[in-house]
Amino acid sequence: MSILIVDDDWDFDKTVENDGGRPYYTSALELLGFIYDVWDIAGEQGNQQLQLAGYSAVIWFTGFDG
Repeated sequence: MSILIVDDDWDFDKTVENDGGRPYYTSALELLGFIYDVWDIAGEQGNQQLQLAGYSAVIWFTGFDG
């Protein structure tokens, strides 16, 4: 199974160490033994459909609802 985590929570504040919600998802997948890729929306651009096409599962998180 190929898994993609899409990090779309805009945690790009360089003044503070901030991984946003990413560790919540990556630690769970690692604990379960899954291999995954991460696509950080803030750092990468491109055709989203092409990015998503090769994965059998996509976890897309957008941060807190605050």
